[in-house]
Amino acid sequence: MSKHLLKPFDLYLNLIRKFLIFLLIGISCLLYNVEKAEASHAMGSDLTYTCLGGNQYAITLSFYRDCSGINAPSAMPVVITSNCGNLNITLANVSSVEVSLLCPTAISTCQGGSQPGVEQWIYTDTVTLVPCTDWTIGWTHCCRNPLIDNLINPSSEEMYIQATLDNSNGCNSSPIFTNLPVPYTCNQQMYNYNHGAVDADGNSIVYSLVTPLSAGGTPIGYTAGYSSTYPIFTTSGSVSFNTQTGQMDFEPTGNQVCVVTILVEEYRNGILIGTTMRDIQVVDVLNCSNFQPALQSPGILNLQNCTWIDSLTVEACVGANLSYDFVVADPDVPDSIFLNSNIALNKISSQSGYGGVGVGNHH
Repeated sequence: MSKHLLKPFDLYLNLIRKFLIFLLIGISCLLYNVEKAEASHAMGSDLTYTCLGGNQYAITLSFYRDCSGINAPSAMPVVITSNCGNLNITLANVSSVEVSLLCPTAISTCQGGSQPGVEQWIYTDTVTLVPCTDWTIGWTHCCRNPLIDNLINPSSEEMYIQATLDNSNGCNSSPIFTNLPVPYTCNQQMYNYNHGAVDADGNSIVYSLVTPLSAGGTPIGYTAGYSSTYPIFTTSGSVSFNTQTGQMDFEPTGNQVCVVTILVEEYRNGILIGTTMRDIQVVDVLNCSNFQPALQSPGILNLQNCTWIDSLTVEACVGANLSYDFVVADPDVPDSIFLNSNIALNKISSQSGYGGVGVGNHH
């Protein structure tokens, strides 16, 4: 008789157990999805290193955060591997600043507004890297934005970039990027962007468009129609990319959020001695009511002490006091144009032109 009395109680316990299991699974899935949603506000990243002497290297990560998400972490883990040994270090946050490329009157999400806002967070630490041919410095962050259009199942993929170093023949610093990876593009308007990589050691650098990577350096697949050399849909069906200068020119078409990944290789006397990467999430292609200024034909003119290469490029000898002019016009006639440079060693003197014309002299 007691056996029959226990059956309802046993059934009740089984139901409780099943309920708790389902509850735990649900909570785990919820927490996992929340983590992915929070981390998906990673918009871009650069990873570089600077030789300080005595086998000491400063490792620097530049992390670009969508201000509509949570704050960036206070520290970032980095894994360093080679045949000479492996290291795990933690980069500490040393600064954060808003870098939204908006008009002065626009209020970004960083400031509580509605316009797309971006912050740059800098992390760094110093490490000893003995002479070795194959140092790899890798950084991984979960997860990518689920709204990305050009990657397959982006929310399940992590953001991964790496830098490599061969310091077997002496000290070397990686190239650094001088232009912010925060492109705002307008639908069916030409967009010109240069990554502005420079090398303090005077080594030769070569750019290439590569496939974005997930954890462990695993390539991420593209959705139909996209590729590493065609990472964003354009009116022409192609993206112009200069492997020597890093110049990108394209006219996007249709609303899309896309990842563009750049590899910069560094050569000394024809030998590859280092690489670095940049991972960019191109901000939504916007339907803009304003037309952007454009460089007028023939581009660069009135050259002194330099040679014209093309409409966007001149070549000069080291130490030359070069000068050239260029004209920029804006179809929106009431607008004023102001020209400035991102290279601190150079200066652009400019005239703001009412009627949508600006004349610049670069020297």
